[in-house]
Amino acid sequence: METNRNEIWVGTSEGLYNFNKKNGAISQYTVNDGLPHNVITGICRDDKNNLWLSSLMGICKFNMKSKEPVNYYEIDGLQGNEFIHGSYFKDKYGVIYFGGANGLTMFQPDNIHQSFEKYKVVITDFLIGETSVNSKTMSGGNYVIDSNVNEADKFALASSDNTFTICFSTFQYDNPQQIVYHYKVNELSEKWSVLQAGKNSVTYNSFSPGKYTFQVKAIVNGTESEVRAISVVISPPWYKSTTNYIIYFLLLLVQV
Repeated sequence: METNRNEIWVGTSEGLYNFNKKNGAISQYTVNDGLPHNVITGICRDDKNNLWLSSLMGICKFNMKSKEPVNYYEIDGLQGNEFIHGSYFKDKYGVIYFGGANGLTMFQPDNIHQSFEKYKVVITDFLIGETSVNSKTMSGGNYVIDSNVNEADKFALASSDNTFTICFSTFQYDNPQQIVYHYKVNELSEKWSVLQAGKNSVTYNSFSPGKYTFQVKAIVNGTESEVRAISVVISPPWYKSTTNYIIYFLLLLVQV
């Protein structure tokens, strides 16, 4: 599909592609960017220059300017989540039609309104390996947290417990597929990573000793929540601690 902005948009089995005719740049958008599925089965443009994409997992409204997706699923009133390749149409009144495995979905884009309710992200669980931590959990002889998990801002781990999972939620249970979580660890990357819609946990493996800041936010129907941040402090093994290095140094002096 070619737009009046000298761009070409193509839906493929590997996501949505954009080709800029001016500079030759090609951009790809996938489930990692918030799309409901990588297989795009149909693409229409509404009168406000949004793209509407049918897929194998619902319909997506894609803002061509901000590149923000808003996803809709069977629970929102679609005929189903699976749509048929090439079965799409926009009539002279602006009504969009998508054919699916269970029938036809038709809608007037101007009649679909987003909810701008603000959601709060809460840390619901923190697991070392497969074991959930609480205020009594110890790691390397020290308490991991000093409060409930959802209230804790700091998690202290021994070097042997450097593989862990963080779970989070907005406590919106009516349609969790609408929620897309973005997360990052500041010390590893400034770029936000995106979880597939409906996923709400992330696992990290074999972190080196140090202090890390984990951040997570939720985007629900295009509305962004506040960022929830926690620090994860991984202590070095005892033989690499500052105290032991001082002892090593003093022993070296004695020997000299």
